Amino acid sequence: IQNSICSKNADRDCRKWLMMADNYISAGMAEKAKPYLKRILDEYGQTDWAKKARQRLAEIAAGSE
Repeated sequence: IQNSICSKNADRDCRKWLMMADNYISAGMAEKAKPYLKRILDEYGQTDWAKKARQRLAEIAAGSE
């Protein structure tokens, strides 16, 4: 049961944080997206959400070169 609760929290939290990050990226404010993406990595680093966060961070880094 604990694992499913954790999974639901991850989905809820990460969906929210990823949406915030995407909104900042779309608005041309990628630097403001980074804390949300890093929070996903810090709290849920072994999930598929973390893969998405890493991709976004890589895109931000590539865009700033």
